[in-house]
Amino acid sequence: MKEKKRSRLFKRHEEDEVLEIKVAATLEGNTKPQSFYIAKTIQDVLALGLGFFTLYTCFTGLLTDVIQRSFFLAFVMPMVFLNAFTKKRKEYGPIMKSTGVLFAVLSGLVYTFTAFNYTKMGTTYGAFPPLYLIVATLGVLLVLEAARRIMGPAITIIAGVFIVYALFGKYLPGSLWNRGYSWTRIVKTLYVSSAGVFSTPLGTASTIIIMFVIFGAFLEATRGSELFMDIAFALTGKSIGGPAKAAVVSSALVGCISGSASANVATTGVFTIPLMKKAGYSPEYAGAVEAVASTGSQIMPPIMGSAAFIIAETLGIPFKAIIAAAIIPALLYYISVYFSIHYESSKRGLTGMDAKDIPDARKTLRKYGLSIIPLFVLIAMIVMGYGAMYTALFATSFAIALSFVNKNTRMSFKTIVYSLIKGCKGVMSIATACAAAGCVIGIISLTGLGLKLSSLIISISGGRLIVVLLLTEVALFVLGMGLPTAPAYMLVAVLVAPALTQLGVPELAAHMFVFYGACLSSITPPVAMAAYTAAGIANASPIKIGMLAVKLAIVTYIAPIFFVYSPELIGIGTPSQIILAFISGVIGCFGLSIGIVGYFKTKLHPLMRVLTIGAGLMCIYPGIWTDSVGYTIIIGIGLVNLIMARRNRLKQLA
Repeated sequence: MKEKKRSRLFKRHEEDEVLEIKVAATLEGNTKPQSFYIAKTIQDVLALGLGFFTLYTCFTGLLTDVIQRSFFLAFVMPMVFLNAFTKKRKEYGPIMKSTGVLFAVLSGLVYTFTAFNYTKMGTTYGAFPPLYLIVATLGVLLVLEAARRIMGPAITIIAGVFIVYALFGKYLPGSLWNRGYSWTRIVKTLYVSSAGVFSTPLGTASTIIIMFVIFGAFLEATRGSELFMDIAFALTGKSIGGPAKAAVVSSALVGCISGSASANVATTGVFTIPLMKKAGYSPEYAGAVEAVASTGSQIMPPIMGSAAFIIAETLGIPFKAIIAAAIIPALLYYISVYFSIHYESSKRGLTGMDAKDIPDARKTLRKYGLSIIPLFVLIAMIVMGYGAMYTALFATSFAIALSFVNKNTRMSFKTIVYSLIKGCKGVMSIATACAAAGCVIGIISLTGLGLKLSSLIISISGGRLIVVLLLTEVALFVLGMGLPTAPAYMLVAVLVAPALTQLGVPELAAHMFVFYGACLSSITPPVAMAAYTAAGIANASPIKIGMLAVKLAIVTYIAPIFFVYSPELIGIGTPSQIILAFISGVIGCFGLSIGIVGYFKTKLHPLMRVLTIGAGLMCIYPGIWTDSVGYTIIIGIGLVNLIMARRNRLKQLA
């Protein structure tokens, strides 16, 4: 019976997507219009073409940068515009659908034309031929419109403001002045160069990110997600707050595959959120736990989120250096959430799961245990220094080959094709975000705005690093309300990271600080994609879920500041310094968690809560004096609380 229940929960990994949608439509009493199936078929063909193109260039060698990226957009952009027919959103009305067809055709023609004619376009001197100007203009505008459709208006508005700044900057006073540029000059910078649409972020998306997304799709098809979830529930299900703890552990493990907060919620949340509600958690708290746990997938090695690959490419360092820097912060993040859930559950008197609801981990390992091997292969190859794109390709090929060893994970030809299509479709939003953010990067490069803003930020802060860090967090908080992680990181990194490095912050620490702040966009109200996804499953308010998620993930809002002052937390230092920083961080997370929840063995007095939160912060900031004071306060309050709890029990017995 339990096996049948699990098969229903995971049927989306086994059934053809088109058939599933048809069945869902029939159950709703509706049938999709013919345009839906036509558009979806075209999307599938384009995704399959993108997959073959990516694999071909992996094997034979990448094309010239802009040509590779142009072909990439020629596949991706039509898929984005065809979402008007395949995605159910209120704004996708008749106008959006009719223009979607037009823009899909135009984008395919424009970016294909660019791929075949870029050499001529890039070597044009003097007057820019009208045909090239039209193509370049359409190329920029289509990117911005695609970004508006798939991510909302924020990134398009920001890019538009920067373009207007380049056009009319000569009318601005002071350090913001620029000489003003013609539309032709702006378009050439944004489109016929590697500094705009086709800059490093899009290059990373078109090579490395897409291969890792494809790897994740194939690992999921071989039941990797189910394996991780079963292990998580077997490890934590019986403990206090078992369902919520299992959500944390399973999301951390599944995050190794997806690297996407919303995808993680959709994958694990359909199972964990109902179990949390059944155990006694409110729908809002259950949704918040899943949203926070899934947001951590963006900082969870080895795959992490797409922005992590962009950091590596931007800084010109191996991806394994990013993984090494992310290990301790990721562990502290999940440890903090785990502590918060444990003491919140204890405070509410919630117990573990029923034994009948806990899966048999041994049975799952026997059936799907081989699925985890490709992930270890991926990690080993990254550590050995192999290129990220080649590593993902090899690990994907290995996963396919290994699936045939076990009949429970064996992939049919149909499953292989479906996984490739799913992986290529999964790159649409990040590709669009990278291309749109490239427009902002191009304007900054053209006008020199980055250096001007860095000087302005340092001037406003009076050269005080903490002020710059707080200003950066405010900028990330505001951008996070309207932008996903990758574009939020890219915009702030271009504008603020130079100011941090000028103040003596190591380059890696500066970019990791911005990256972790940008990750909060998934749970920061009012636009919090992970919270909205969880709200749909929990049938609760996304704003309430977002507010509770902010409380649960408080460490992520605070800890990035300590990366700058204590680079040991991101692996910069001697082994002993790094180990001590980690131990202090764990104790600090404990202090923060019990202080925020207000409970240890019994309810904490408000003064105790304030003291433990302060002590937790002191421990996260490594140092002999701060650690000593923090340890003393936490141990002292813990002992007092234990004595109070003992007295309460004795009174009850009496």
